Amino acid sequence: MSVAVAATAPGKLMLTGEYAVLAGAPAVAMAVDINACARVSPVAGEFNRFDIPEQRAHFPFAVEDGAVRWIESSPGDRGRMIESFFAVARVPEGSAPMAIELDSDAFFRGEGESRVKLGLGSSAAVLVALAGAVRAFVTGELPAPETLAGRCLDAHRRFQGGAGSGADVMTALLGGVLGVMPGATTRPSAIGLDWPDRLLVLPVWSGRSASTTDLLARVDAARRRQPDLVAGHIDQLGQQAAASFAAWRTGRADEVIASAAAYARALAAFDQAAAIGIVTAEHRAVGRICDASGAIYKTSGAGGGDFGLVLTDSRRIAQRTRSALAAEGWEVMDFGLAGAGLRLTA
Repeated sequence: MSVAVAATAPGKLMLTGEYAVLAGAPAVAMAVDINACARVSPVAGEFNRFDIPEQRAHFPFAVEDGAVRWIESSPGDRGRMIESFFAVARVPEGSAPMAIELDSDAFFRGEGESRVKLGLGSSAAVLVALAGAVRAFVTGELPAPETLAGRCLDAHRRFQGGAGSGADVMTALLGGVLGVMPGATTRPSAIGLDWPDRLLVLPVWSGRSASTTDLLARVDAARRRQPDLVAGHIDQLGQQAAASFAAWRTGRADEVIASAAAYARALAAFDQAAAIGIVTAEHRAVGRICDASGAIYKTSGAGGGDFGLVLTDSRRIAQRTRSALAAEGWEVMDFGLAGAGLRLTA
């Protein structure tokens, strides 16, 4: 009989390549030590089960030709991840029935109405943890993460309605720092990048969650209004993304920092010209503090809130910036960076 297993997968922060990666440019992303967990255990009876412990709810289901059929009632939106995964998972027929729990609490802060989501790629982390745990439950071992990439990418794209670059999925699988190259007709590929000596990165929480879907919709609206303007800025972002990827491959902190600064300027110019809302008042306030302290600052990911990144190669400047940010009420998050990807846990 199969034994219970649990797997974790990390969230991610984008270093460079935001928006440009969707047009085929490379992105640089890093794993963060905020993890989703999936637990899979044997269950008696004929059907699989999706458990939501905090609701004391259990949802039996069968999988028929890739489609999840809820036996008694549907968990609604909470079940979309299960449905997306099993649509592409190809779990062998005759596998032991399994009970599944998904835990993404680490990606949230606060309680009740004050609870906010940290923009760290939680859905990709959950999906990758689920894929690893189910595979380990069925086969008795965790396969090489690279072998799960195709199905994880397909399942996550299905979950997101076809959107996304795949950078968050690849980072959740592989961890570390990755250069992610989207394929024009294929799935994205990724290569590991070394962390440059002396490079210091401080993630700063803006205090406000943002919706990547909404921001991408604004880009699409701007593209319809001013196609040439948007195309020109996306092309410029693509050139800067390629330069940043090349800088990371040199292993030199000064080149990485300079390329991040150039990307931040190009992204701010795009935002101002197209009125997207990427660089919010919060990001501008943090940026002014960083400028005064001698550090580089850029938004991370889609912007509109969520996280920004402080970059420097000086411990003195890093400490000065951290102190100045704290004095103004901004929070530098101290989670680990560039850590492990998909793992089995005890």
